[in-house]
Amino acid sequence: LTPYSTSSGNERYYDFVWENIHFFVLSTYGNGLTEYTFPRHNNYGEPDGVTENSIQAQWLQQAMQNADPSHWKIVVTHHPPYSSSSEHGSEPAVRWPFKDWGADLVLCGHDHTYERLSSGGLTYIVNGLGGESIYPFGSPVPESQFRYNADYGAMLFEVYADSINFTFITRTGLTVDENTILKDIIPVELISFTATIENNNVLLLWSTAAETNNMGFLIQ
Repeated sequence: LTPYSTSSGNERYYDFVWENIHFFVLSTYGNGLTEYTFPRHNNYGEPDGVTENSIQAQWLQQAMQNADPSHWKIVVTHHPPYSSSSEHGSEPAVRWPFKDWGADLVLCGHDHTYERLSSGGLTYIVNGLGGESIYPFGSPVPESQFRYNADYGAMLFEVYADSINFTFITRTGLTVDENTILKDIIPVELISFTATIENNNVLLLWSTAAETNNMGFLIQ
């Protein structure tokens, strides 16, 4: 884990890098939420806002733009933009354009269920089955891909340069969901390319326009 630092200038919402993963942790209690009528929220509202045009959202967009493009960008938010739980459910206020800003995955809580969802080509995970009371499901939202609330459990992530494999495993060791996310391939401008045969081997030589933070090339 790198020494703690954040570009937000506060500890309410922040970012940090661990290995090849850049985490962006949001503060999502505040005016604009459908649940903000609860009295207990009144003293804890995020002063920089929780909606797409808020100061917090502007920070996230800029921080993602400045992040190392070779790193995975994972957004962590308490309130889920999409959820099929009948206890809380989806929170439209935090449906920010995460994918357009560069996110690879969004991790959420709040609802005590497990659900994998997809919207606009971006995977969202709701995972609240760590030990508190389990919530029921309502009708599945259109974004729902898989949902589970029969037992407690946890997630296992295997992170590589070009993929993330994740599973949800119950406390009894049963794997109930698994999925893989592939890193978006960034095309480069090819300047020259040659192919020659040497001793029954094909030698490929190429040059490209300037690019940084490369970890390899995929040739198709």
